[in-house]
Amino acid sequence: EVGAASHPNQDPLVNQWIALYGELYYAFAQALFPSFVGVDAVYADNQLPPMVVITGECVPVIRVLAGYAVPYVARRQGTMPTDAEIRGVLVYMLDELEASDLPRVTYENLVQKGMDVLRRLCQQPLRQITLTDFSRPVFGEEPTQPQPPTTIPDQPKKPGDTGRLFSTDIPVFFDRKPRQKTQRKPPLPDLPDRE
Repeated sequence: EVGAASHPNQDPLVNQWIALYGELYYAFAQALFPSFVGVDAVYADNQLPPMVVITGECVPVIRVLAGYAVPYVARRQGTMPTDAEIRGVLVYMLDELEASDLPRVTYENLVQKGMDVLRRLCQQPLRQITLTDFSRPVFGEEPTQPQPPTTIPDQPKKPGDTGRLFSTDIPVFFDRKPRQKTQRKPPLPDLPDRE
């Protein structure tokens, strides 16, 4: 269970929201990685709006929550998502965790628990902003980040700028001196044997 994080402007709604994510983490970790069920939440700073960092002992579960549950709740908050949609997100999450080898009853109980928690998170009266995107497209084709430009526009040239970095084709730290041929040095004497 995630305890109440301390924040100077502590709000019971924020603590309830944190506890719901802790409940979802615990359900997944308990079913799949029972040795790694520890979870904790801290406020990133004392500013408003509150920013919460949730950490858990089981990194794969945290990744799945960050890659599916958090962006899903941020997108669907304030709505009544259908059972099929929530189940689909949970199936993606469980596929990512390779949970197909769970007994069927355990798998279905985990899906039902997850559906309940995700539905309650979507109905929270808080506005959640996600810092993570979906791990893979959940709602069809997701808008992608614009691609960086292939070329950078020309910078205005300063007077006297030739556009070349060096005045010659050899960098400054190399001297063009002809090499003098020297005779080979004599071989080193053998080291004395240690006895």
